[in-house]
Amino acid sequence: MKTAILSIFLSATGLTYASEAEHTDIKSRVEQKIMDETNDLISKVEGEKDIVRVSLTVDEDGRLTVLESDFSNESLKNEVVSKLHEIEVNESYNTNEVYYFQFSFEKI
Repeated sequence: MKTAILSIFLSATGLTYASEAEHTDIKSRVEQKIMDETNDLISKVEGEKDIVRVSLTVDEDGRLTVLESDFSNESLKNEVVSKLHEIEVNESYNTNEVYYFQFSFEKI
């Protein structure tokens, strides 16, 4: 059985600076959701290593909205974006803030 390794990289930038707590909370929610769904996601990995990069914001309703994506595997990207849309942030976040994530899925 192949084991999956998942690494997540976060950077955030925007028109205004979000607090460190906002960055940490968004990052931890995204990491937890993707880690919880690793078994579903790893089944979509086609190569030795697939990468999905997304930029996203938090909308007025507290939902994550993906602005752009770059990927090596479209079906994996679609699954990641679907999982990200399930995340709900109840706190009030700056809607001008853009968060960048890179997800690397590797079979070893």
